[in-house]
Amino acid sequence: MQMSKFAPRMNENHTKRIVVSIAAALALLAGGTRAHSTTLVAGYTDATGNGHQAFGGNLALLFTANTGMVIKDMGIFDNLGVATIPTGTNVTVGIFTVPSVGTGSLVAGTEVTFSSGDSYTLSANDGDLFQSISPVKLAPGNYEVVAVGFNGNYKNGNTTAGSVPPALTGSVSMTYDGSAWNGATSLKFTNTSETDPPLAQFNAGTFEFTPAPEPGTLLLMGTGVLGLAGMVRRKFRKSVS
Repeated sequence: MQMSKFAPRMNENHTKRIVVSIAAALALLAGGTRAHSTTLVAGYTDATGNGHQAFGGNLALLFTANTGMVIKDMGIFDNLGVATIPTGTNVTVGIFTVPSVGTGSLVAGTEVTFSSGDSYTLSANDGDLFQSISPVKLAPGNYEVVAVGFNGNYKNGNTTAGSVPPALTGSVSMTYDGSAWNGATSLKFTNTSETDPPLAQFNAGTFEFTPAPEPGTLLLMGTGVLGLAGMVRRKFRKSVS
Protein backbone atom coordinates (compact mmCIF):
# COMPACT_ATOMS: atom_id res chain seq x y z
CA MET A 1 0.00 0.00 0.00
CA GLN A 2 1.46 3.33 -1.08
CA MET A 3 1.65 6.05 1.58
CA SER A 4 -0.05 9.31 0.64
CA LYS A 5 2.32 12.10 -0.26
CA PHE A 6 0.45 14.24 2.21
CA ALA A 7 1.08 11.93 5.19
CA PRO A 8 4.61 13.15 6.02
CA ARG A 9 3.44 16.75 5.94
CA MET A 10 0.46 15.92 8.17
CA ASN A 11 2.75 14.16 10.64
CA GLU A 12 5.14 17.07 10.52
CA ASN A 13 2.39 19.62 11.16
CA HIS A 14 0.97 17.52 13.98
CA THR A 15 4.40 17.24 15.58
CA LYS A 16 4.89 20.99 15.28
CA ARG A 17 1.60 21.62 17.07
CA ILE A 18 2.63 19.33 19.92
CA VAL A 19 6.04 20.99 20.16
CA VAL A 20 4.32 24.37 20.38
CA SER A 21 2.08 22.98 23.13
CA ILE A 22 5.10 21.76 25.07
CA ALA A 23 6.77 25.16 24.69
CA ALA A 24 3.62 26.85 26.00
CA ALA A 25 3.48 24.46 28.96
CA LEU A 26 7.12 25.12 29.79
CA ALA A 27 6.51 28.87 29.56
CA LEU A 28 3.57 28.51 31.96
CA LEU A 29 5.71 26.51 34.36
CA ALA A 30 8.51 29.07 34.19
CA GLY A 31 6.05 31.92 34.60
CA GLY A 32 4.57 30.33 37.70
CA THR A 33 8.04 29.90 39.17
CA ARG A 34 8.91 33.52 38.43
CA ALA A 35 5.68 34.69 40.05
CA HIS A 36 6.71 32.91 43.23
CA SER A 37 10.16 34.52 43.15
CA THR A 38 8.83 38.03 43.84
CA THR A 39 10.31 39.38 47.08
CA LEU A 40 7.73 40.71 49.55
CA VAL A 41 8.21 42.59 52.81
CA ALA A 42 6.45 41.42 55.96
CA GLY A 43 5.50 43.75 58.75
CA TYR A 44 4.88 47.35 57.85
CA THR A 45 5.88 50.32 55.76
CA ASP A 46 6.53 53.42 57.81
CA ALA A 47 8.33 56.72 57.50
CA THR A 48 11.81 57.37 58.85
CA GLY A 49 11.68 59.35 62.07
CA ASN A 50 8.44 57.73 63.16
CA GLY A 51 9.92 55.93 66.16
CA HIS A 52 8.72 57.37 69.47
CA GLN A 53 9.31 54.64 72.03
CA ALA A 54 12.51 53.57 73.78
CA PHE A 55 11.40 50.09 74.82
CA GLY A 56 14.21 47.62 75.40
CA GLY A 57 12.08 44.47 75.61
CA ASN A 58 10.66 42.14 72.96
CA LEU A 59 8.19 43.54 70.44
CA ALA A 60 6.32 41.24 68.08
CA LEU A 61 3.84 41.11 65.24
CA LEU A 62 1.80 37.90 65.19
CA PHE A 63 0.88 36.48 61.80
CA THR A 64 -0.49 33.46 60.04
CA ALA A 65 1.39 32.12 57.02
CA ASN A 66 -1.48 31.26 54.68
CA THR A 67 0.91 29.63 52.23
CA GLY A 68 4.44 28.34 52.50
CA MET A 69 7.10 31.04 52.31
CA VAL A 70 10.87 31.25 52.03
CA ILE A 71 12.53 33.82 54.30
CA LYS A 72 15.44 35.54 52.53
CA ASP A 73 16.29 38.51 54.78
CA MET A 74 15.64 39.50 58.38
CA GLY A 75 15.08 43.17 59.15
CA ILE A 76 14.43 45.81 61.78
CA PHE A 77 12.76 49.22 61.87
CA ASP A 78 15.30 52.01 61.28
CA ASN A 79 13.98 55.16 62.90
CA LEU A 80 17.14 57.12 62.01
CA GLY A 81 17.26 56.19 58.32
CA VAL A 82 21.06 56.23 58.19
CA ALA A 83 21.65 52.46 57.79
CA THR A 84 24.10 52.41 60.72
CA ILE A 85 23.32 51.14 64.22
CA PRO A 86 24.22 53.70 66.92
CA THR A 87 27.07 52.99 69.29
CA GLY A 88 25.94 51.02 72.32
CA THR A 89 22.87 49.57 70.57
CA ASN A 90 22.33 45.96 69.50
CA VAL A 91 18.97 44.90 68.06
CA THR A 92 18.19 41.20 67.58
CA VAL A 93 15.34 39.86 65.46
CA GLY A 94 13.93 36.38 64.90
CA ILE A 95 10.80 34.42 64.02
CA PHE A 96 9.01 32.14 66.46
CA THR A 97 6.56 29.42 65.54
CA VAL A 98 3.37 29.49 67.62
CA PRO A 99 1.80 26.03 67.49
CA SER A 100 -0.73 26.98 70.19
CA VAL A 101 -1.57 29.92 72.43
CA GLY A 102 1.16 30.51 75.03
CA THR A 103 3.75 28.28 73.39
CA GLY A 104 6.46 29.13 70.89
CA SER A 105 9.94 28.26 69.73
CA LEU A 106 12.55 30.03 67.64
CA VAL A 107 12.69 29.04 63.98
CA ALA A 108 16.28 27.93 63.34
CA GLY A 109 18.25 30.23 61.06
CA THR A 110 16.08 33.34 61.56
CA GLU A 111 17.87 34.94 64.52
CA VAL A 112 20.24 37.76 63.55
CA THR A 113 21.71 40.73 65.42
CA PHE A 114 22.21 44.23 64.08
CA SER A 115 25.33 45.26 65.96
CA SER A 116 26.54 48.55 67.40
CA GLY A 117 28.38 50.72 64.86
CA ASP A 118 27.78 48.38 61.90
CA SER A 119 26.11 49.39 58.63
CA TYR A 120 23.47 47.34 56.82
CA THR A 121 21.33 47.37 53.69
CA LEU A 122 18.70 50.10 53.88
CA SER A 123 15.54 49.22 51.97
CA ALA A 124 14.44 51.88 49.50
CA ASN A 125 10.83 50.73 49.84
CA ASP A 126 10.19 51.09 53.55
CA GLY A 127 13.33 52.38 55.24
CA ASP A 128 14.04 49.19 57.19
CA LEU A 129 17.46 47.58 57.60
CA PHE A 130 18.01 44.05 56.32
CA GLN A 131 20.52 41.24 56.63
CA SER A 132 20.53 38.31 54.22
CA ILE A 133 20.22 34.83 55.71
CA SER A 134 20.41 31.33 54.32
CA PRO A 135 16.88 30.71 53.01
CA VAL A 136 14.50 29.37 55.65
CA LYS A 137 11.19 27.84 54.62
CA LEU A 138 8.11 28.38 56.77
CA ALA A 139 5.21 25.99 56.44
CA PRO A 140 1.66 27.38 56.67
CA GLY A 141 0.85 28.10 60.31
CA ASN A 142 1.07 30.66 63.13
CA TYR A 143 4.20 32.70 63.86
CA GLU A 144 5.49 35.93 65.36
CA VAL A 145 8.37 38.10 64.23
CA VAL A 146 10.13 39.56 67.27
CA ALA A 147 12.78 42.27 67.75
CA VAL A 148 14.50 43.32 70.97
CA GLY A 149 17.10 45.96 71.89
CA PHE A 150 15.64 49.34 70.92
CA ASN A 151 16.52 52.24 73.22
CA GLY A 152 16.59 56.01 73.56
CA ASN A 153 19.20 56.31 70.81
CA TYR A 154 17.37 53.94 68.45
CA LYS A 155 13.62 54.04 69.02
CA ASN A 156 10.94 51.61 67.94
CA GLY A 157 7.45 52.64 66.84
CA ASN A 158 4.24 52.03 68.79
CA THR A 159 0.80 53.20 67.72
CA THR A 160 -0.18 53.75 71.36
CA ALA A 161 2.89 55.92 72.03
CA GLY A 162 2.52 58.58 69.36
CA SER A 163 3.71 56.71 66.28
CA VAL A 164 1.64 56.96 63.12
CA PRO A 165 -0.02 53.56 62.54
CA PRO A 166 2.14 51.53 60.13
CA ALA A 167 0.67 50.12 56.94
CA LEU A 168 0.90 46.36 57.39
CA THR A 169 2.06 44.51 54.30
CA GLY A 170 2.71 40.93 53.22
CA SER A 171 0.15 40.23 50.47
CA VAL A 172 -2.30 37.32 50.54
CA SER A 173 0.51 35.05 51.74
CA MET A 174 0.02 36.18 55.33
CA THR A 175 -2.59 37.52 57.74
CA TYR A 176 -1.80 39.65 60.80
CA ASP A 177 -3.23 38.41 64.07
CA GLY A 178 -2.16 41.09 66.57
CA SER A 179 0.85 42.38 68.46
CA ALA A 180 2.77 41.12 71.47
CA TRP A 181 5.53 42.12 73.88
CA ASN A 182 7.44 41.26 77.03
CA GLY A 183 10.12 42.92 79.15
CA ALA A 184 12.97 40.45 78.60
CA THR A 185 16.13 42.10 77.25
CA SER A 186 17.20 39.14 75.09
CA LEU A 187 15.27 37.55 72.24
CA LYS A 188 12.35 35.59 73.72
CA PHE A 189 8.95 34.28 72.74
CA THR A 190 6.56 37.05 73.80
CA ASN A 191 3.72 34.93 75.20
CA THR A 192 1.46 38.00 75.43
CA SER A 193 -0.79 39.35 72.70
CA GLU A 194 -3.20 42.15 71.95
CA THR A 195 -6.36 40.67 70.46
CA ASP A 196 -7.11 43.86 68.52
CA PRO A 197 -4.11 44.72 66.28
CA PRO A 198 -4.83 48.49 66.02
CA LEU A 199 -4.40 48.84 69.80
CA ALA A 200 -0.65 48.26 69.57
CA GLN A 201 1.18 47.83 66.29
CA PHE A 202 4.92 47.84 66.78
CA ASN A 203 7.52 49.04 64.29
CA ALA A 204 10.25 46.62 65.31
CA GLY A 205 11.02 43.36 63.49
CA THR A 206 10.31 42.47 59.89
CA PHE A 207 11.55 40.16 57.12
CA GLU A 208 11.60 39.69 53.37
CA PHE A 209 10.26 36.53 51.77
CA THR A 210 9.09 34.86 48.60
CA PRO A 211 5.95 32.72 48.49
CA ALA A 212 6.96 29.07 48.23
CA PRO A 213 5.85 27.29 45.02
CA GLU A 214 2.86 25.04 45.59
CA PRO A 215 4.17 21.45 45.14
CA GLY A 216 0.84 20.20 43.81
CA THR A 217 0.67 22.86 41.10
CA LEU A 218 4.23 22.29 39.95
CA LEU A 219 3.70 18.53 39.94
CA LEU A 220 0.55 18.89 37.85
CA MET A 221 2.23 21.13 35.27
CA GLY A 222 5.31 18.94 35.18
CA THR A 223 3.18 15.85 34.61
CA GLY A 224 1.42 17.61 31.74
CA VAL A 225 4.71 18.51 30.10
CA LEU A 226 5.93 14.92 30.40
CA GLY A 227 2.68 13.69 28.86
CA LEU A 228 3.04 15.99 25.88
CA ALA A 229 6.63 14.90 25.44
CA GLY A 230 5.48 11.28 25.36
CA MET A 231 2.93 12.10 22.66
CA VAL A 232 5.62 13.65 20.49
CA ARG A 233 7.86 10.62 20.93
CA ARG A 234 5.06 8.21 19.93
CA LYS A 235 4.04 10.29 16.92
CA PHE A 236 7.65 10.52 15.79
CA ARG A 237 8.09 6.78 16.01
CA LYS A 238 4.94 6.20 13.92
CA SER A 239 6.03 8.71 11.29
CA VAL A 240 9.36 6.99 10.68
CA SER A 241 8.11 3.41 10.85
